[in-house]
Amino acid sequence: MIITKRELLANKSIKLSSKTQVKDEDLNQVEGFIKLNRCLVDLDASYIEGMDLAICKIKVKGEMEIRSTRSLIPVTLKFCEEDTITYTFTQNDELEDDSIIVVDNNEIDLHKEIVSLVITSIPIKIIGENEPESFEGDSWEVISEDEYEKRKKKAPSPFDVLSDLDFD
Repeated sequence: MIITKRELLANKSIKLSSKTQVKDEDLNQVEGFIKLNRCLVDLDASYIEGMDLAICKIKVKGEMEIRSTRSLIPVTLKFCEEDTITYTFTQNDELEDDSIIVVDNNEIDLHKEIVSLVITSIPIKIIGENEPESFEGDSWEVISEDEYEKRKKKAPSPFDVLSDLDFD
């Protein structure tokens, strides 16, 4: 998705809503990513003429398939992320804000920001709906750290029998 300074000057404001050009290849580096089912982008861009700034409000929503962090089974994940990004078309020493992005050729290419928002929407831990809360096996089980601490406090130590002995 590209918007130009010329479009912004002509309209002062641009509102777009469209399917995005994010491809699965853009997300292949994301661990567990399988495929992007749909991705829609809403853009509201406005131009501030006196400061030569473009303010872009981006909302990315959609659905992807990603592997469960617990079982590696594919899970459908719905996402919705928003961000506001400020661009300037001229290098201005008065604007010493690191969050303002300088545009070189009077075109704002939002592709990287859109991909970044999709990646940002992926949680660290993904558990499918029908996955068990814990796993067990032959004389083993997976428990939380809190449960481990509780069991550790309750379990008698084999050295407790020595506590009554007088070593003096």
